[in-house]
Amino acid sequence: MGRPDSLASRLEACLDVLDRLDGESRDTLVRLWAAEDELADARAALERAERRLTIRGVDGKNAAERVARMAAQLPREHEAVAAAERSVRAARRDRDEHQAALELVRLRLKALEVLTSVRSG
Repeated sequence: MGRPDSLASRLEACLDVLDRLDGESRDTLVRLWAAEDELADARAALERAERRLTIRGVDGKNAAERVARMAAQLPREHEAVAAAERSVRAARRDRDEHQAALELVRLRLKALEVLTSVRSG
């Protein structure tokens, strides 16, 4: 099945990967939190700008037309929200990938531990 030193080296390799992924996961979470904060700020800025326009009055025959005209007057705010949403999606994707990789390494470690106990028992 393999030499004991080979098993020990595989265990060490998994532990090293686990340590690295733990650090990367923390960094990814910090990026995600920052992106979520940025998104909240961008949405708040858009809402403030929309309120200002609403108070001033936006021409239009109906609500849909007024909303469309308001959006046309706030392209920077809408782009800031869209960019922040893209950042959040990317950070969440990275977080999910790290979590999956961590789970894979943990399962590999569990399998190696079982293999070690079977060999020693």
